[in-house]
Amino acid sequence: MTLLPVLLPEGYVAKVSANDKLTAGTIIAEKKSSGMKKIIHVSQILNFSPKDISKNLKKNLGDGILKGDVIAEKKGNLGPGSKKIISEFSGTIIKIDENTGDLVIREAGEEQGLETIVSPVDGIVDFCNNEKIVIKTDKDTILAQDGLGKEKEGELWYLEDSQEENLSKEIEGKVLLVRTIDRVAVFKAIGLDASGIIAKDLENADFVDLSEKKIETPIMIVNDDDFKRLVKANGKKVYLGGKDKSIVIL
Repeated sequence: MTLLPVLLPEGYVAKVSANDKLTAGTIIAEKKSSGMKKIIHVSQILNFSPKDISKNLKKNLGDGILKGDVIAEKKGNLGPGSKKIISEFSGTIIKIDENTGDLVIREAGEEQGLETIVSPVDGIVDFCNNEKIVIKTDKDTILAQDGLGKEKEGELWYLEDSQEENLSKEIEGKVLLVRTIDRVAVFKAIGLDASGIIAKDLENADFVDLSEKKIETPIMIVNDDDFKRLVKANGKKVYLGGKDKSIVIL
């Protein structure tokens, strides 16, 4: 048996107690959510290919925006005739979708329901408070060297070469496993809707920048031995806990 710690972000309240038996998918914590998600069809409005959305944006993933900010612009061939998209609300960019050319923004707004955290595995609650829930499980777990983002699951997708041009919509819903990745490729993978990213090498400056932007997609850094274990698990479903740096092979 191994112990899987699930750290609870600020505002979450535990809904389980010590010694409770859990099945995968059981709600273990919840909080009231705030802020609606708004979708702006950038490529459709400015009339360019969805894959070129990042080239026309004035903001990056994780950036905050204010009402009245220019968030995208397409310049005319000779200078005049440029078109702009001006935000009608304040919020935070949480997704740049290179498949559809859409921008997803979490608007600062009124409460609109509950956000939940579920157990990724069958097990027993070993310890519980409003900061951490520890689950005793027989699943294979890995503690990453570093991590960020929220909790996600997905099929492990090993890619030997992580260069931006080699990433495609095949990684949608998958957890991308690569030996080395840079900030540009990370944004590309998130834009293609990858469920998560596991890498052996990511420049520390890039990791710090991603952390400061409060990226929701989990990004995990592992050592060489754990990377080799994960390569052998290619194609299996994994759970990523960005905050507590946990990886579970399901």
